[in-house]
Amino acid sequence: MFKFKKVIFLMLLAFILGMSGVLLVNANAVAIDTDGDGILDDGDNSGVAGDNTCTGGNTSTCDDNCVNAYNPLQEDADGDGIGNACEDSAIDFGSDGYIEVISGSLPDIAGKELTVEAWVKGSASTVTGGIFSIGSFSDFFTNRGMHMWVKDGIPKFGVTAHATSTPDIVEGQGSILGNVWYHIAGALTNNVHTHPESASCTTLVMAETPHMDIYVNGEFSDCATTGALFAVSSGSDELDIGRVGYDLVPWGVEVGSTNYFDGVIDEVRFWTVARTEAEIQQCMNYELGTAVGCGINSAELKGYWRFDEGLGTIVTDSSGNGYNGNITGTGIWVTGYPFTDINVDGDGDGYTVAGGDCNDGDATVYPGAAEICDGKDNDCDVGTGDGVAETWIGASCDGPDTDLCAEGVYE
Repeated sequence: MFKFKKVIFLMLLAFILGMSGVLLVNANAVAIDTDGDGILDDGDNSGVAGDNTCTGGNTSTCDDNCVNAYNPLQEDADGDGIGNACEDSAIDFGSDGYIEVISGSLPDIAGKELTVEAWVKGSASTVTGGIFSIGSFSDFFTNRGMHMWVKDGIPKFGVTAHATSTPDIVEGQGSILGNVWYHIAGALTNNVHTHPESASCTTLVMAETPHMDIYVNGEFSDCATTGALFAVSSGSDELDIGRVGYDLVPWGVEVGSTNYFDGVIDEVRFWTVARTEAEIQQCMNYELGTAVGCGINSAELKGYWRFDEGLGTIVTDSSGNGYNGNITGTGIWVTGYPFTDINVDGDGDGYTVAGGDCNDGDATVYPGAAEICDGKDNDCDVGTGDGVAETWIGASCDGPDTDLCAEGVYE
C-alpha cells in the first residue's frame, strides 16, 4: 500500500513540476555533446540512443550533427551521426564514372564570358582525366564547347568551336599531386588584367577580349588566347562532370583515352560570367548561399552541383536552373572537401561567418570593429565608408590626426 501511494505521489509531483515549467531530466538520459557546441545530443532528455546520434531520420530533437555548430532539426540519411545539411560528400568517379545532366536545355554559351570551378582530388600519383565538359559529343561538325581537365598532373582549360578547328588551351603552371585537394577554375574572360608574362600569357593576350585564364587554389596561374573561334550555342548539346568526350576530334588528341577523372570531384560551379581572382578566392572555401558575399544568382550561376546528397544516383543542381544529373558507371559517394563551417568562430573574435564576419581568420576584423590604419576592412563594411580599399594617404599611422583614408574621412 505504501509503495502504491509513493508511486501516485511521484506521478502527481511530476505533473505539477511539468505544468510549472520545471525541466525534468529522464533518469536514463545520457548527457553527451559529441560536437562540442554546448547543446546536448539528447535534446529532449529521453535517453533514447537515436536522439544522441540523430539516426533514423529523427528530426524532432537531434542537434549533434555538425562539429561545433548548432544545427537542429536535421535528418541523417546515412545514420553516421552527421546531419545531411552539414555533411560534405563528393563522388569518387573510379575508372569510368561520370555525371550526365539529364534535365533541361543547356544554357547558351555563345559569345558569353564563362567560368567553371571545382574541387578535385586525384586517386593516382599522376592526376589525369576530365573534370567538366559542355558541348556536342555526337555531331562531328558542331560545337565542341568548353572543357576543363587534368593531363599528367597539369590542370587545363580549353574552348573551341568545331571539330575541324584547333582547340585553344590554357595550362596551369606546375603539376598537382594525387590524394590532395585542389581548387581549379577556368575562365573565358573580357577582363583586362596585369600578371607576370609567360610564353602564352603575354601583355597582348591579357588585353584580348576574350582570352582564357586558369586558377589553381584561387591563385592566377596562366592565360592564353582563344583565337577567332571559341564557343557557340550548346542548347542541344551535353554537359558532363567527370569526363571529357575523347572519341571525337579535336579533344581526342589532347585528352586521349584517359578522359574519365580518376579520383574525387566536389562542388562544381558553372557560370556565364567571368569570375575574378578575388571572387574565386572569396567563395572557394564556402558552399554558395552560406557565406556573406557568396550567394546564388541563377542568372549568372547556370549550374551548381554540391554533391551533398551522399546516396542515390541523382545529383541536384542547386543553382535553381534545374540541371540535375545522373551518376553513370563506377561513381561512388565518399567524404567531400572540408568546407569552412560558417557557424564556427574560427578566430575567436565573437563573430562567425554566418554572423557577418568577413574574415574569420583574423580577430581584428569583424562587424563593428574600429577602423585602423592596417590595410584591412576591419569593420566589414565593404562598399561604404573608410573600409573601402583601405588606401591611406597619411604619411604615417602614428596617430588619429594623421591618418586620412582615400575617401577623405579622418580617423
